Amino acid sequence: MNKVGDLRRNSAEMIDDVEAGDEYVLARNGREVARVVPVAEETRWTHNGEGILEVLKWMSSPDLADLVDEARLAEQSGDL
Repeated sequence: MNKVGDLRRNSAEMIDDVEAGDEYVLARNGREVARVVPVAEETRWTHNGEGILEVLKWMSSPDLADLVDEARLAEQSGDL
């Protein structure tokens, strides 16, 4: 983990380092106040477009409608 003394002087280099996987600690008066870390790809949910499409397809399928209808009937008849 790297420490940044002068953020303004090192900002471009720091961003390059973080993009490459490094982490930085930002401190004020010797006290840690923040960390600069790379963004994990899995946290970007929009990158899972295929998975989202699969869920949407399943949600609009007749099978789901049938399951919902069965659950409603079972609930009404007390079979749940």
